[in-house]
Amino acid sequence: MKTRNLTARCLEPCNDSPYVLHEVGYQVESPLRDNVWLNRTHTMYATDPIDAINKTKSYLKKEENNEIE
Repeated sequence: MKTRNLTARCLEPCNDSPYVLHEVGYQVESPLRDNVWLNRTHTMYATDPIDAINKTKSYLKKEENNEIE
């Protein structure tokens, strides 16, 4: 599964907590049509936007390998 345009943003203000809620937006290639990209989002707790993108990439690899329960 090809992905592109990963972007992350904080969904709650940074406070004393090391983890805050982030949303990562990205696009995946459609399995049904060529040259069509579908928008998706993934939400998780992360330390910063870069951490959120890395966690999303890890999640997508597991999803592609059918390791998600």
